[in-house]
Amino acid sequence: MRFTLFSKTVRTLHELKKYRAIFGQFIMFACGAILTRGITVIFAPIAMQLLSPSEYGLISLANTFIQLCGSILGLGLRQAVPMFYFQYDRQERYNFIIDIILAYSMLAIPITVMGIYFWPTINHFVFFNNASCLLISLSLLIAFTYFFVELLYQLLRFGHRALKLTLLQIGVAITMVACNLFFLCIMHLGACSLLLGQAFGMTVTCVAGLYIAHQHRNVISVDIKRMRTRMHSYIWYGLPFIPSMLLNMLLSGGDRWVLAYLKQMHDVGIYAVANTLAQLVNMIILYAMLGSYVPYMLKRMQENKNDIKNIEQENKKIMWLSMGIVFVLLIAGFTCTKSILHYIIPAKFHEAINHMGLLLIGSIFYLGTHFLNCLILHHKKSAFLGAVLLVPALLNIALNFAFVPFLNIYGCVIATIISYIIYFLITLFYNKRLTDTQSN
Repeated sequence: MRFTLFSKTVRTLHELKKYRAIFGQFIMFACGAILTRGITVIFAPIAMQLLSPSEYGLISLANTFIQLCGSILGLGLRQAVPMFYFQYDRQERYNFIIDIILAYSMLAIPITVMGIYFWPTINHFVFFNNASCLLISLSLLIAFTYFFVELLYQLLRFGHRALKLTLLQIGVAITMVACNLFFLCIMHLGACSLLLGQAFGMTVTCVAGLYIAHQHRNVISVDIKRMRTRMHSYIWYGLPFIPSMLLNMLLSGGDRWVLAYLKQMHDVGIYAVANTLAQLVNMIILYAMLGSYVPYMLKRMQENKNDIKNIEQENKKIMWLSMGIVFVLLIAGFTCTKSILHYIIPAKFHEAINHMGLLLIGSIFYLGTHFLNCLILHHKKSAFLGAVLLVPALLNIALNFAFVPFLNIYGCVIATIISYIIYFLITLFYNKRLTDTQSN
């Protein structure tokens, strides 16, 4: 028995040798994400010293609102890019991106202006009358710009430009921190300081994107007729991602609104800090996967359509192995650094540390879903990707309402873990169904 297990392990490791280049890219993207986010993380204790838990909770709600608006404004166009990007040659890819940017701008600008005009209504229903006009206007402008920033990052990942992406993100992170310190310590703008810093950082990204596009010297072809013809197809595949993003927002941030409704903004701030580490890990996983493994797997499936079943079997082996390794690393890493966090995080937020370790469990299952989504993206099953989060997101809200009155913040933690597990299991079942259909 032991010999058989050892043989399987050796054989699996031998098969994984061909992924060495991809693993190297994964590490590079992950290290880049850690480095860039590390600059922001260093600033976090300073912000915690200068902001109260209530103000920190308000910023948390603002960030969730930005995600909500960005999801609706984008129409799922950016999420549909991987389904078409690898099918085009260089010039067609450039035209494809121009069409998407043009369509987004025509739709998003009027909606953003209307949102700023009706800011009192947003303040009442979203921020429970705790936000200012400046905070809401900044949130809407950031949500509008978010599309261009993430599209640029997405294209750099597809092109395996890990170094260029990392340097750009470092520059943006430094700009954000410098602006945050200026507006927070000198201008004393409170919660709005962090949003102003984010806005300036995104502006730097957009300018860099224009410079990179100019360097490539592609012919800019703005064709309204071409855009209108192709957008029907792109929007058709992109629209299902809107409910997916909204539900993902509910899954990752809906519990904060439940806390704000049932408890106090103070509890929202504590939970936001507790969830920061898990969200950081999720972000690193997402950037590294989308920059290395997912593009490689999509390209491989596109070039070997008759061998999808064997490719997916290898994909699942890597998935289970990766989930096991990440589990060990996260548990060991948090255990070793937990005592250090008490020195880094201000005393008024120490309660959050008790929740961080448990929230990291959700990151393991979040990693697994990205492996499973490769096959689903290949088959352009955007309808499933748009609906898959319905059950876990609604379950998360329901469990929060059930647990929070009795368990307080621990109720949010338990609800989040259960919801991520359900999300993974539903995706695993559908992936298996697609694999069985392919073999038949």
